[in-house]
Amino acid sequence: LPPTNLWTYSSSESSFVIYCTFPSVGAGVNVTVEVASGLSGLTVQRTGACSFQVSRVPSASVYDIALVSRVGSIESSAATIQHGMPPLAPTNLVGSADSSGTLILSFTAPPSNGANIVYDLKQSGPTFLSSSTRIGSRITIGGLLRGGTYRFALRTAVIAQSRMVYSPYSAEIVVRVP
Repeated sequence: LPPTNLWTYSSSESSFVIYCTFPSVGAGVNVTVEVASGLSGLTVQRTGACSFQVSRVPSASVYDIALVSRVGSIESSAATIQHGMPPLAPTNLVGSADSSGTLILSFTAPPSNGANIVYDLKQSGPTFLSSSTRIGSRITIGGLLRGGTYRFALRTAVIAQSRMVYSPYSAEIVVRVP
């Protein structure tokens, strides 16, 4: 029987743990649970019969992990889970608005490490965004109110286990539309 109830938890910016429920077997049967695949190049340390500490994990990375149980030379089918490490927050966020209500935000994007990074913009002000377009490390926003003061912050995410894994927000900036 494979291990069940797999779940992961990010324990720091560069490590996570894997937990599972040990397979039910008869008394006296020597069973071990092992990481079968998905963590090549990372440091994996067993911390319990059905738990592992994974370290040296880069940001913005997604892993498809397989665990198996083994009795002698017989291996179970794999139990799988996906774990995502959040990207770093964008840095150097700056904005410049013109009198037409258009704002250009620029920022330094974090490393993607091959993952598909999604951007999430937080905005507050007298009106909400009517349109925005991101190209590379620039976001163009239209429809802002002349004379309005707006606050913006930006964060990033990767998708793992069908959910978003977010970075913290960047430092917030304040922009006044002339």
